Amino acid sequence: MIDCKVCAMSYDENEYRVCPYCGEDQSNDKNEQTQETPPEIKKEPRKPEKVQDKKPTFTSSTLKLVVIGVVAIVVIGVAISAIFALGGNSDITVPDKYPTIQEAIDAAEDGDEIIVDVGVYRENLDFRGKNIILRSTDPDDLGIVDSTIIDGTNSGAVV
Repeated sequence: MIDCKVCAMSYDENEYRVCPYCGEDQSNDKNEQTQETPPEIKKEPRKPEKVQDKKPTFTSSTLKLVVIGVVAIVVIGVAISAIFALGGNSDITVPDKYPTIQEAIDAAEDGDEIIVDVGVYRENLDFRGKNIILRSTDPDDLGIVDSTIIDGTNSGAVV
């Protein structure tokens, strides 16, 4: 590896005869050390010429980029999977998303779970044959369960 005297970029002199960044021919530098190009004359950059019969090699920076790319793809895939997994079984909450339990039941599909916040709900419920779960915000806490009340107001069965 050598550093270009014009643009200071490093490159492999065995792979390129001229600097691939600015086109400066470094092999003539030893002969041209006493000659300077006048400031008013600008050299056109040359296209890099590859040395023949050289196979491309992976550098450590290329390998790092490949590994980072693979890791990024895996992370994105996991994130998308998680979004679909969580989005498919969203909880239906009362009164946050629906003001009444019956409206939540009407909107629910088989397998959905309706979570009812603490409070008194004066309504009679019809599950309409749906296979759903109706529960309080914390079924393991008896205080919350006791404070989550469905009151049918003596107008028939509550459920």
